[in-house]
Amino acid sequence: IQNEGITIVVSTPYMDEAEMCDRVGLIQKGKLLEITDPSKPYENDQAQLFSLKSEKGIYAYLDRIRNMEGCKQAWLFGDQLHVTLHSEEDATRVKAALDGWGDSSLEWLKITPSVEDRFMGLISNSEAL
Repeated sequence: IQNEGITIVVSTPYMDEAEMCDRVGLIQKGKLLEITDPSKPYENDQAQLFSLKSEKGIYAYLDRIRNMEGCKQAWLFGDQLHVTLHSEEDATRVKAALDGWGDSSLEWLKITPSVEDRFMGLISNSEAL
C-alpha cells in the first residue's frame, strides 16, 4: 500500500512500532509536540545522548547528573540513565566528574538516540518526570 503512495496512519504507544514508520508525530496529553523522522530523531538538535549504567544501581545518580553543569536532561531508562548534554565539551566535563565518583562499575557510553529518547526529552522539557 505504501509503495502505491497511500498514507497509512498508525496510533501506538509502542515506540519500537513507531520507529518502523517514515514519519512520527509525538503527542502528549493531546498536544502535538513534534513530527520527526524516526531514523534521525535528534536531527534538529545539537544535543549529545549518553547512557550511564552501574552495577550498584543507577537511581542514586539521577539527581546528581541532573544538577551537573551541561546536563540538558536525564531520565531513567530501564536499568540505565539516558543523559542529554549540550555539547562534546559538556560530555568531557561530565565524564571527568564521573571518574571521580569512586564507582568503578560506572559505564558511560555515547548512544544513538531512539524515538523514545526524543519523546522523553520533549516531555521532560514541559513537565517533571
